[in-house]
Amino acid sequence: MQLREMRPEDYPHDDGSDQLDSYKLALALREMHRERHVEKGFLDE
Repeated sequence: MQLREMRPEDYPHDDGSDQLDSYKLALALREMHRERHVEKGFLDE
């Protein structure tokens, strides 16, 4: 399942962590990694 297709309230999270913050952080990290892979030529835009 694609992260952007998932509703933030359905995102799995650790006990004691905020579900929406966990979703936003995971999305930001994946976008950062994708951007770096595109810059290095590993992925096409």
